[in-house]
Amino acid sequence: MRFSIIVPVYNVETYLRECVESVLSQDFQDYELLLIDDGSPDACPTICDEYAEKDARVKVVHKANGGLVSARKTGAELAQGEYVLNLDGDDWFADGFLRTINDAILKSDGADVIGFGYTEKKGSEEKIVRHKLSEGVYAGEKLEEVREIYLYDKYQKGTVCDAVIIAITKAVKREFYLACQALVRNEITKGEDAMMGWFLLLSCRSFYVMQYAGYMYRTVATSMSRKLDEKDFAILKLLVEQMRSVVPKQYLNQVQCYTFYRLMDLFTLVARTYDYKTYRKLLKENLDQELLKFALQGKIYKKRKEEWAKLLLLKGRMWRVLYKILRNYGECV
Repeated sequence: MRFSIIVPVYNVETYLRECVESVLSQDFQDYELLLIDDGSPDACPTICDEYAEKDARVKVVHKANGGLVSARKTGAELAQGEYVLNLDGDDWFADGFLRTINDAILKSDGADVIGFGYTEKKGSEEKIVRHKLSEGVYAGEKLEEVREIYLYDKYQKGTVCDAVIIAITKAVKREFYLACQALVRNEITKGEDAMMGWFLLLSCRSFYVMQYAGYMYRTVATSMSRKLDEKDFAILKLLVEQMRSVVPKQYLNQVQCYTFYRLMDLFTLVARTYDYKTYRKLLKENLDQELLKFALQGKIYKKRKEEWAKLLLLKGRMWRVLYKILRNYGECV
């Protein structure tokens, strides 16, 4: 079997049928579809069972809610395919997606990881995100060049290439997927794709880059990644601690840059969600000073820091709080 497609299912009954149908209607048929019901409280469990009854390629697991990482691990343990593909329950595959990925596998002589882009859909708006690398196979010294640019940050621009780090935009040989997914802790409910992407790029022997963007990524305003949770700061600290324990020292600067960007995202989300008094209270109670210090030690262009800080101009007083925080630590490059 060529592909195992893992779909974590939780509170996506509005989109789940479109997601499943996009797989079942593919013109490439050598796959299994693993629907992992993560204790979804809506109609998703029933929908999953309906498809399993209709099509033998659909396999369903009902489990207690454990989060996205837990669901993907469950799917990985059951996977029988040569390559594993992730598909979120509110996303879908474009027509011909699986055949295109299979063609890339053949063309790359079975690369460990096949990386592709995605098409972001937000209402009627559409944005295509592709790799910032030329199409082709990266192995041996060429693969090390990719690591130097995107992990070591050779040119110290402090940037993160989303097309490289997002786990859903890869077809991965099952043995690599199992090993890397096992390293991600279940408690990391945000940022797990970044960690998975790091582990894959560090461990794989060959990486095939495609400019194809047939993964259809739906931006949902109510999705978990766009909602603030009081545990977000603690989860980020846990994520960074695990990254630092696994990632080689020569890639430390990029971990610092990633930490900085995630903190800026959280600052902005807090500012947009709460009033000024609550904003200051939340930062005081949740912001880990050591984590912030670590993030601001990364070599990031001054302009890049300023761009993020200016987002807080949405609420002027909050901008001043962030400005003071940034001034207290280190020098920008």
